[in-house]
Parts: sequence; structure tokens; C-alpha cells
Amino acid sequence: MIAPPGTQWLGLGQGSEMAAANIFIMYSASSSNITVSPRLGKGNFEPLFNPSAQITVLEGSGISESGLMTANVRCDSCLNWGAGSVSIDNTKSAWIWSAHYGDPVNSANTTEILPQHNEMGRFTLDLQAATGGNGPNPFQGLSNATASNETSSSSSSTSSSLSNDSVSTTHRRAHAILMSLSFAFLLPLTALTLYPPTTRKILYIHAPLQLLTLTLVIAGMGLGISMARSLHELSNYHPIIGLVTVSLLVLFQPALGFWQHLHFRRHAAPSRSIGFTHRWLGRTLIVLGVVNGGLGFKLAGPVGSDNVPRWAVIVYGVVAGVVAVIYFGVVVFNMGRQGAKERLKGEGMMRRAEEKRYSQMVGEGGYGYGGAGGMGQGAYAMNRLGREGERMG
Repeated sequence: MIAPPGTQWLGLGQGSEMAAANIFIMYSASSSNITVSPRLGKGNFEPLFNPSAQITVLEGSGISESGLMTANVRCDSCLNWGAGSVSIDNTKSAWIWSAHYGDPVNSANTTEILPQHNEMGRFTLDLQAATGGNGPNPFQGLSNATASNETSSSSSSTSSSLSNDSVSTTHRRAHAILMSLSFAFLLPLTALTLYPPTTRKILYIHAPLQLLTLTLVIAGMGLGISMARSLHELSNYHPIIGLVTVSLLVLFQPALGFWQHLHFRRHAAPSRSIGFTHRWLGRTLIVLGVVNGGLGFKLAGPVGSDNVPRWAVIVYGVVAGVVAVIYFGVVVFNMGRQGAKERLKGEGMMRRAEEKRYSQMVGEGGYGYGGAGGMGQGAYAMNRLGREGERMG
């Protein structure tokens, strides 16, 4: 492993991705010595120290006066490292690499916490051709000129790829902000715009705000897909749940809302079945999106790392919890208010029906029957109507 001056650390790993990769990280122990830390990748976050690795740092390792870092390493556990294995006959073995540029680490601690890489890449290696000499140190034959040439080419490629990785860091943050803002805040709160007692609230308030939020969701999904493809993580649980959730949200919710609007215009009343489906599908997808946001934090790394600051997780949880309380509070209050209206409406209808029936009885008593019997029935109806009026008054 050879790193140009200005490299804080360089990592080399066996595998096609960080998860289950057998990784070796080189950084400075002092101004002239290096530390090689064997680590095991668990996901897209800082790999952990692997105490089971059997490595030996050979002669020729160290830091030159110009700042060139070199690590000649013999690995006796690289054919099978528990989480993976490789055959020495493999002509296209998968490898990954990453680097961070900055001030020297200057630590002999093999469990040193390191900042995230500035750049990364993948390559394949023909293990049949990668053979050394017969001596205990096959790197002794490597000339300084070869090392210098490799360093120069590596240094020239560094400047062109730094900006690309900084953009991916920006993409990661933008994805987290857009999706968290949309699912934990905007979607549930803009859904509540159905409840204020304003006219034409759906056409001018609810629909535009929901469509604007869906635009943010689509932008966040695009960033997520881009990152998942570059990291070969499209088959992971987080992007799969995200794709399903966003697809259902974008394809069905606007269509159901528009269908309900057309039904109202044609029949002067909303459809119970369409409204029920629209409401509960939306609520289910919002909850699924909020949960998937937490899974996204888990995928990005352990809480407290550079990728997942502890404060970000706390803010996300607090905002989601407060918005959930507000949302369900408004929904329950509105359900109670609607129930009260229905009860009052039912009582009014019953009262009008009773009054109509009593009026009919008065008519029947005064004109439908003759003699004392007819008058008696009429008097009875009048007395009952009077008592009912007193009770209602």
C-alpha cells in the first residue's frame, strides 16, 4: 500500500462493498512510522477493528522524508476471514479502496476513530499474476522509481475525484433532509389542511401543498437511487422500502384525491369509500416513510458517528413524535365534532318527524272523527303536543 503526501489514511479491502469486506487501513504512527489497522466492514460506516486478523508489517514500511506512506503487509488470514473468502486462483478478485486527505493521524492505536473518506473506488485483481519472490519479503524488489510513478498517477487522479465525493456527501445530506422534512413534517401537517372550516380548502390549500411536498419526495428519492446505485445497495432494505413507499404515494394518492374531487362535483357529496382509502393509505405510507427514515440512519452508520450525528437522530425523533401527537389530536377532535353534528342532525330530524305526526293527529281528531270520541282524541293530541313543546323549550 502506497499513499502520496497529504494522505491522512488509505484503506484497501477485499470484497465488492464495505459490508463483510476484509479491510486494511494505513495511517501515520509518527513522522516516520505507520500503523496498519485490520478491520472488518459491517456496512456503509467506519469498519471496526478485527482482532482475528493475522497480519505482519514487513520491512520497507514507513514514511519517507517527502511524506510518502508505504505499508508492506503479509496477511495469513486473507484467504478466509470469516465474513468472506477468496481463492488464490481467482483472476478477477474484487477489491475496494478509499482514502482521506488531511493532517497526519500520528497514532499507534489500531482502533483509532477516523474521519470518512474523501474518495473511494473498486477494482479487480488477478491473484494468479500477483505473486512475489521466494523470500519472506516479496516487496524488497520493488524499486523506488516504481513507487514514485504509482504515487504520481494516484496523486493526479486524486484532484479530479475529490469534488465528485464531496458532491456525494452533499447528496447524502440532501437526501436525508428532503425525506425527513417531507415524511416527518410536511406530509402529515399539510394533510390537516382538510379540517379548517374554510371554503374551497381542497382546491386552493390541500392539493397544492401536498403536490409541492410530493415534488420534494421525488427529488429525495432520485438522490437516494443515485447513491444506492453507486454504493451497490439497491437490494438493501432501506432503498427497497423507500421505493415501494414513494411509488405508492406518488401513483395513488393524487389519483384518489382527484377522483374524490370529481365525485363531489358530480354528486354534491364525497364518496365514503374513496375518502376512506385516500386517508388510510396516506397515513400508512407516512408512518412507513418515517420508520424507513430511522432505518436509513441505521444503514448510514452507528449513532454518534460522522455520518449519523446524535443530535440529528434526536431532532428527527422529537419532530416526528410532536407532529404525530398534533396530527392525531386534530383527527380525534374532528371526529368528535363530526359525531356531535351527526347527533344534533339526527335529533332535529326526529323532532320534526314528531311534530309532523302530532299535527296529523290533531287534524285527524278535529275533522276525521265525529262526536265525543273525535273531540277526545283531538284534545289528547293537543295536550301531548303541548307537553312536548314544554319539554323541548
